[in-house]
Amino acid sequence: MKLEDVTPQMLNNVYVAMMQGDTLSGRKSGGSYVNQIHDNITLVFQRAVKEGILVANPCDMADSPRMDTKPKKAMQPDKVRELVAELDPTDPHECAYLLTVTLGLRRGEICGLSWGDVDFERNVVDVSHSYDSLGNLKGTKTKAGMRLLPLSPVIRDALLKMKEAQAAQFAKTNSSHKPEEGYLEQIEDGAAIAGHYGERVKPGTMSRWWAIDRESFDLGGFTLHELRHTCLTMLAMGNVHPKVMQELTGHYSSQITMDIYTHVNMDAKRQAVEAVSKLF
Repeated sequence: MKLEDVTPQMLNNVYVAMMQGDTLSGRKSGGSYVNQIHDNITLVFQRAVKEGILVANPCDMADSPRMDTKPKKAMQPDKVRELVAELDPTDPHECAYLLTVTLGLRRGEICGLSWGDVDFERNVVDVSHSYDSLGNLKGTKTKAGMRLLPLSPVIRDALLKMKEAQAAQFAKTNSSHKPEEGYLEQIEDGAAIAGHYGERVKPGTMSRWWAIDRESFDLGGFTLHELRHTCLTMLAMGNVHPKVMQELTGHYSSQITMDIYTHVNMDAKRQAVEAVSKLF
């Protein structure tokens, strides 16, 4: 089948079939997974339109699959403090987890972070790019995703250690390289969280890191996205205003932030009522 033969209805039929179990494994695909498929297909057709192969992107008229609504878990404050103390910021894997749980950055935002985005003098980080699964460095998914975040002393120190460790790794690699093979150099546009040879890592790679590493932190039941959710929950527990939470985390919709804020505050109210009820 040629690209120009694909229609929005065909895509809709494929998405529905996947969610009903018409897959190689015979298992039903979740809404989040099918959404990832939809996003990847969209990127392919966007490229085809850009190169003049197609006039329009059929994904723009297809129905994006409904996301899963499974409740997300969040760590307790004591566990967050334990994790932050245990993470080694000189390790790209662990520095990435630290940015997720303390700043609430998304996978693509961490993978798209460059050293030029980090201002150690002003103590801020400019979140304005995202790195996708096809290896494209682009602007954040929404305008709300573009934000300037303050760096706490802990995160500033962690990023400085990561930068020093990366420079040392590059120097070690360069020492074994021949001149014609080129040399690694730490530049403003270079990835802050990088692979062994300075290459950017893809969001899926970061997820695989976490799937392997999480058991060592006694967090086997937690997904990488739930580290970000933990950050949001901690903000709500600290009574940070929902509007400020939305700006810090880059949510396009304030409803997402309000749902978390309301849930956390309802838990606090229940605890207060239970404490009072014990007096009677």
